[in-house]
Amino acid sequence: MAAEQPLQWFNLILGAWLFLSRFVWTHSAAQFSNAAVVSALYTGLAVAALGNPRIRYGNLVIAAWLFLSAWLLPRAQDATLWHNIGLSVAMIAVAMRIRA
Repeated sequence: MAAEQPLQWFNLILGAWLFLSRFVWTHSAAQFSNAAVVSALYTGLAVAALGNPRIRYGNLVIAAWLFLSAWLLPRAQDATLWHNIGLSVAMIAVAMRIRA
């Protein structure tokens, strides 16, 4: 379990960064709201996964939505598209590496 903790803490950092990144560049209203909701859900599940690593499967679903929403929702800048794609891939990779 101790070897997994750095990944779990990195999971929290990813969720916090998604929230903060909304303010770094211009987002469309849909992407701005989506980042707020996704980051809250993702970070909440990341905190819960500290006690029960199986909860990481919920983070997989949320990260998959972030990946899809990067393409589906209107965006103000291409930076949002590429950021959310990269971040969602990192989120998926981290969630898959945490062992239950």
